Amino acid sequence: MTAITNIAKKRILIVEDDPDVREIITLSLQMAGHDVGEAENALAAICNMARAGADLVLVDIGMPIVDGFTLVRELKAHADTRHIPIVVVTGRDTPECRSEARAAGCVGFIAKPLDVHEFPKQIAPFIW
Repeated sequence: MTAITNIAKKRILIVEDDPDVREIITLSLQMAGHDVGEAENALAAICNMARAGADLVLVDIGMPIVDGFTLVRELKAHADTRHIPIVVVTGRDTPECRSEARAAGCVGFIAKPLDVHEFPKQIAPFIW
């Protein structure tokens, strides 16, 4: 995998409970030149946002305790995070999930499985 050199470096937070998927996404985005933060659940995501912020949040739907949609609604409810674009990255690609993502305030929806080579291009429209 080669780095994409014609992009501006962005801070991207990945909220994903599966450590293997989190690692794959992290490596893909780092190779594209981004600064990546990781959170394995909603609470860790909120702490990460308070500490470091983000230009984009990528969130899985199916997480334990607090699901991704609840996290999105929480981030969109606060003045300091409501402007940050959020994209759902999930294996639950149904019309209902897509509709709920839009209703929660997400700007995009990417279905798993992911192509690590194409993934940075898929998120690019949400961070320019």
